[in-house]
Amino acid sequence: MMAAEQRFLSAGSDAVPVLETIFNGEAKNEHGVAYKQLGLPLRCALEIALRLGSLAKPLEPYIREEVSRGVYWTAAAALREMPPLEDASVTALATALSGELDPAPEAARTLIQLGHAEHPAVQREVATSPKAEKLWLTVMGWQARRS
Repeated sequence: MMAAEQRFLSAGSDAVPVLETIFNGEAKNEHGVAYKQLGLPLRCALEIALRLGSLAKPLEPYIREEVSRGVYWTAAAALREMPPLEDASVTALATALSGELDPAPEAARTLIQLGHAEHPAVQREVATSPKAEKLWLTVMGWQARRS
């Protein structure tokens, strides 16, 4: 897997169309199973998108979908490397604040670092979910100490 990731990273923006086939389910293994459904290949694709940063911006809708699924923290981290974010991505990150522990702190960090703390979706989530509020305050504290 590491060798494959290195090849993707070396390809730069030329890797984006191939990554898109993983995210949209077109890329399949020899048994006809979409790599997106296999876990590890999807996680690796997210890690590659994270490292490609702004070059992977065309993948934002797919990465946003992964944030909404709430499985991998790397999806929220990858979005942090693709500013400016579409409003739908900010909303997905805000919703993730109440989600699973793995992606939620990374979603908060992304929202804070990209300046979306006052976004209506963030404010609504923090105001209506005790879980989101506690997480938000914790991550805000971490970020303040790092500054």
